[in-house]
Amino acid sequence: MAAVLGLFGFQGCIRYEYGTPMTDFVLKGQITNKADKKPLKNIYVGFEPLRIVPEYGVPQTDYSYLPTTFTDENGNYELLYNGFSLDYTSDVDTIYVYDGDGEENGGQFVAGTIAVDWSESRKTKKSDNDWYQGEYTVTKNIELEEEK
Repeated sequence: MAAVLGLFGFQGCIRYEYGTPMTDFVLKGQITNKADKKPLKNIYVGFEPLRIVPEYGVPQTDYSYLPTTFTDENGNYELLYNGFSLDYTSDVDTIYVYDGDGEENGGQFVAGTIAVDWSESRKTKKSDNDWYQGEYTVTKNIELEEEK
């Protein structure tokens, strides 16, 4: 049968797919006070800098596709990004950390940036052997210093 179909130019079934392979990237961890190791709540963590609206003193809400979050009462955070690597030239992305509540969590803490190396991630979900490439997780615990 295959030979007969081959005579008519039939080469086999071709499945066309449109789109792009996607991957879930998860960044999670805990943020603590470097001095006493206590967890810090309400700390901003995001793949872009926190923008404060000066008139209201609150984070700006814009139409960004990059995930951001605040730590919970135990200092834990989790960011999920679905797509390509955030930086196409490297396996390293930058996250921004900012004390969003001032003195409420026991002091004002120094803002900063942290490098996340996705080449050190562990695979936490399998690929579907198609467009979904799986989930990769990095756990990054962060210690913040109080401003002096």
